[in-house]
Amino acid sequence: MTPDRDAVSGCLLGLAVGDALGLPCENLSARRAGRLFPHLDRYQFFFRRGAFSDDTEHACLTGQALLASGGDPAVFLRDLAWRLRWWAAGLPAGTGRATITACARLWLGWSPERSGVFSAGNGPAMRAPLLGTCLGPDRERLRAFVRASTRVTHADTKAECGALAVAWAAHRSATTRGAAPPDPAALVDEVRDLTGAEPASAKLLVSLGTAVSCLRDNRTTEEFAAALGLTRGVSGYMYHTVPVALYAWLRHPDDYRARCSPRSAAAATRTRSRRLPARWWGHGSAGRASRRSGSAKSSTGRARYGGWPGSRSASARGRGGPIRSARTRSRCGHSRPGTPRSWRGFWFTPHAGCYRRTDPGNKFV
Repeated sequence: MTPDRDAVSGCLLGLAVGDALGLPCENLSARRAGRLFPHLDRYQFFFRRGAFSDDTEHACLTGQALLASGGDPAVFLRDLAWRLRWWAAGLPAGTGRATITACARLWLGWSPERSGVFSAGNGPAMRAPLLGTCLGPDRERLRAFVRASTRVTHADTKAECGALAVAWAAHRSATTRGAAPPDPAALVDEVRDLTGAEPASAKLLVSLGTAVSCLRDNRTTEEFAAALGLTRGVSGYMYHTVPVALYAWLRHPDDYRARCSPRSAAAATRTRSRRLPARWWGHGSAGRASRRSGSAKSSTGRARYGGWPGSRSASARGRGGPIRSARTRSRCGHSRPGTPRSWRGFWFTPHAGCYRRTDPGNKFV
């Protein structure tokens, strides 16, 4: 099955926008955040400009590893581990302790299967939406990829269960585009089936059941957080972050001001990325690249170029499989400043018109 291009770009752009809007409020109480940053509908990081954090960077790394994997979870795990190694070598600021410890272990020789730290932080939840958007129809493959994406940094089963819930929510958000949002009770039942008989998922399912009750009573997101005992704010614990983020999405499925709240993992997947408010993403390199990607269509309606910059083509390596990335080459025949750059993955593709598609790949079969 071929994933919807707009759903994938909307997933990444929505996550990045929500990350950038909420980043200044991280680790602040609700009262202090409201006093220091009263306008949560615009960027407030630096002169009304936003900056995304390691959450968005990890989502982009996950997309690159997914393209390079050829549909093989083992290849995906090894590729993601190497990308995390080099990402950590750049000394990123604000990284969670479990993630940076796992990256250090990878550099010191731990295998990706054993590098994870026993922690239930919410880092894996930020790598999960793209996996759900692309792999959701195949539950077994989705479980395998989410497990690989989680265990490389977090070994606690709670982290895997929370990431699975986020991935499934992103998948359901993508499949209900243009229609009514998924029924909350049905969504919880689907998450229960997806996690199976895992004992660690019991607390998560209880919190999601509370969410269904609060939605029926039309309670606000703040009231739901208080019902979970989070009166002082939502922490980075997986079973705190995921229920509140999913509640905000189910309560406001098409309201971007509510959806792009801090750490909301299911942002903008239900609609076209170009329907996001232009003031949030329509300026700078990201806006130019996204507008080009939306308009670069051939007469058959297919994209003239594809893939993320910096991703390795599975077909170029001679590896067959259900996932292939497109190969591109320059029309002008010489190096230009517009060469797609792999730094930060998804965002920087200037002068996209200098490239044309030479391979009909980039499909999920």
